[in-house]
Amino acid sequence: MTATRAGRLSLTSAALIDAVAWLLVAVVIGIATPGSGGVWTAATVLVVGTLAATLGRRLLKTPQAERLCARWPWLVAVVLGVCVLQAADVAESRGLTAIFGAFVVGLMIPPDSPHWDVPVRWVSTLGLWLVPVFFIATGLKIWTASGGIPWLVAILATVLAVLSKIGGGYAVSRLGGQGRAEALRVGVMLNTRGLTEIVLLQAGYSAGVLTSGLYLALLVMAVVTTSMTGPLLSLIDRRQGADAPPAPRKGEQVAAG
Repeated sequence: MTATRAGRLSLTSAALIDAVAWLLVAVVIGIATPGSGGVWTAATVLVVGTLAATLGRRLLKTPQAERLCARWPWLVAVVLGVCVLQAADVAESRGLTAIFGAFVVGLMIPPDSPHWDVPVRWVSTLGLWLVPVFFIATGLKIWTASGGIPWLVAILATVLAVLSKIGGGYAVSRLGGQGRAEALRVGVMLNTRGLTEIVLLQAGYSAGVLTSGLYLALLVMAVVTTSMTGPLLSLIDRRQGADAPPAPRKGEQVAAG
C-alpha cells in the first residue's frame, strides 16, 4: 500500500511520530540519569544530534556522495554500519540510549535517493538478524524479575492505544478531506506499533524508566495492535466492496448507452 495515498500519509505521519518519540525518550532518559547534569547532557546531545543529522543529510545529497554510493554500495554500507555503531556508543556514553545515536544516523539518509536503497537495505538486513540477540538478555531478566503480566494494565493500555491511534488518525484524516474508508485505513495503519515500539520500550526499561510489569503490559499492547492491522484492513476492504453499488449487467450497459 506504499503507492496509495493512505499508505503515504501513514508512513509520513509515522516517521514524524517516531522522530518526536525518540526525542522525548532521549529527554526522559537524560532526566532519569543520576546526577544533576542529566537534563543538560540530554539537551546538548539532542541539539548536537539534530544539527549533525541536518548537516549529514545535506552532505549525503550532494552529487559526489550520490556517485560514490552508486559505484561502491558495499563500501558505503560498511561505512554506514561503522557510523551507526560509533554514534550509538557516543550516545550511550553521554547517558542516553544507544538506539538514539543510531536513529540520528538514520535521519541523515536522504529518503528520496534511489542510490541509498541498496546499502541501507544491507545494513537493515544485518540488523534484523541481530534483533533476537538484542532482546535475549532483557527477556531473561524480565521473566525472572517480574511476577507475570499485569493483564488489567495490558488491556487498559491496549484499549487506550487503539482509541487514540485509530480515532485520532481517522478524525484528522477526515478534517484533511479524506473519505471515510481512506481515513479509517490511515487510522488502522497508524495503530501499528511494530518493532519500533518494542525498541522504545526496551530503551525505557534499560534506563530504569519502566518497571518490568509495565514493560510487559506495553509489550502486549504493541503486539496486539500490530496483529490487528491486517485483519482490520481486510475488513475495511470487504465492507467497502459490500457498500459499493453493483456493476450493471451487459444489457443494462447497452441500454444506458
